[in-house]
Amino acid sequence: MSTEQHFESSFTLDRHYYLACYDETAQPLIGIKPYAKAALLCIAGLGLAAANVPAYLSYFIIGLGVIEGLSVRFNRSWWLWRQLLSKAANNTVSVTVNERGIRTHSQFVNQQWTWQQIVAIEEKPLGFVLQLDKGRQYLLKQPLSTDCQAFIRQQACLA
Repeated sequence: MSTEQHFESSFTLDRHYYLACYDETAQPLIGIKPYAKAALLCIAGLGLAAANVPAYLSYFIIGLGVIEGLSVRFNRSWWLWRQLLSKAANNTVSVTVNERGIRTHSQFVNQQWTWQQIVAIEEKPLGFVLQLDKGRQYLLKQPLSTDCQAFIRQQACLA
C-alpha cells in the first residue's frame, strides 16, 4: 500500500516572484511590428492636428501613441509595475501539491488544477510553467522542497 504524496508551501507575490515569472514565460517582442499601434496613433494625432480638429484631441491621441510606444519599449518594467499595483501583490500564497494536482490559495485567488487538466509541465531554471487547456500558470521552485520538485517532475513525465 503506497502513501499519498502531499506537499505544502507558501510564498509571497513580491517583486522577485513577478520578475521570475516574466523572465521565464514572456514572449519577447522583436522587430518593429509591436510598435505599429503606437506609430498609428501618432500618425492619426498628427492627421487630426493638420485637419484643424481641436488641439487637445490631437495632442491626446499623440500622447496615447507615445505612451503605447513606451509600454512596448519598456515591456518588462511596465508589466512588473502593473503587477505590483494589483491587489494580489505582496500577499501570501499557499501551494499544495498532491496526488490529485496543484492548488494555490490566497486572499484573492483560489485555484486548483488536477493532473489531468495540466497538458504539459515545462521546467525552467527558476520554476515550472504549467500548460493548461486554457492558458499557462507559473510556479516558482524556490518555496518548493526538493521532494516536491521531484514529484512535479515525475508528474510531468506521466503527462
